[in-house]
Amino acid sequence: MTTPEPNVPWPVRVIAVLFVLPFRLAWELLRLAGRVLVDYVLRPLGWLLDKLILVPLALLLRWLVVIPLRLLWEYLLGPALRFVWRYLIVIPLTWLGHQIARVVRWIWRIVVRLARATLPLWEAIGRAGLAPSRLTHGLG
Repeated sequence: MTTPEPNVPWPVRVIAVLFVLPFRLAWELLRLAGRVLVDYVLRPLGWLLDKLILVPLALLLRWLVVIPLRLLWEYLLGPALRFVWRYLIVIPLTWLGHQIARVVRWIWRIVVRLARATLPLWEAIGRAGLAPSRLTHGLG
């Protein structure tokens, strides 16, 4: 069996060979150059950058910055700030809250005693009908 010949005229084939083929070859050449550049230049440079610069810098950062700051926080700043927080903020505010609660309780006791002492007076005013009508309007 023979394959049927495509029905493409020869001028179209000539144009394809003259215009498309050079661009396709240039594209393939660029791809090959890119692969060579990545495989033989950029990847080894990345490895060198990682092993000779970044890893030592990370170790220096850890030993010269992170560990001293952690020790400074754990043994100097942390205990000092905990002391300040507990003894200069929490305990005084707790004491102040208790004093305010004592004052509020004292005022409440006075108000309750006053209300109990004047209760017969208010009951008499209510029975006599001397209360303002706008206050007792909805009670009737």
